[in-house]
Amino acid sequence: EDLFMSKKLISMLTVMAMLMTLIIVPSMATEESFDLAAAVAGAEAGDVITLTEDVTLTEKLTISKDISINLNGHNITADFEDDYGAIYVRPGANLFLSGEGKVSSTKATTIGNYGYVIINGSTVECADEDYAALYNFYYNGTPFGTAVISGDADINGNVWNCGRLEVDGAEIDCLDNSGELLLVPGGVFRRCEARAEGARHIVFRVESAVRRARIYPLGQELT
Repeated sequence: EDLFMSKKLISMLTVMAMLMTLIIVPSMATEESFDLAAAVAGAEAGDVITLTEDVTLTEKLTISKDISINLNGHNITADFEDDYGAIYVRPGANLFLSGEGKVSSTKATTIGNYGYVIINGSTVECADEDYAALYNFYYNGTPFGTAVISGDADINGNVWNCGRLEVDGAEIDCLDNSGELLLVPGGVFRRCEARAEGARHIVFRVESAVRRARIYPLGQELT
């Protein structure tokens, strides 16, 4: 009987050891990386997504609702080709991009916009001059994409505006404008190659006054 009890005790201790091992192993597992596409897909309209780490996109991120993304000191990078952009804002959707950090693409337009985009205090960059950091689209001659670039936002690369664009205190490398453009004091074009020909409406706002604007030369602050 003692031998039987000893064997039973050993068996119980073995099972307990196995259970403890099963409990410990998952806690030691590596956490999965932040999935921005899944976060956007699962978000409700009006939600704010705050990054907790750098994100690398492997395919186009489509925005089809009202979403805010706070970079929170992190970066979003993309290294793939896509006709609509690494981040594509659909008609009727809003993207509010804020917080310190950078959104960049190497082989496609970084943000392609048919909706409404606000960039406030973030950096948007496109390394390839054949594409744009921000592209406001049009359709059948009608401006669709609307963007507001404000605060300490910094656009490293082309901005192609075929829709509507407001620049308020931001810095932009190069603006090619054939849409509606509102320039507010404080913005800087670092290497402006903007063209006024064919532009539908270009205005420069000083306080409450509105008058015709010119395209400012390289590095000149809008005052």
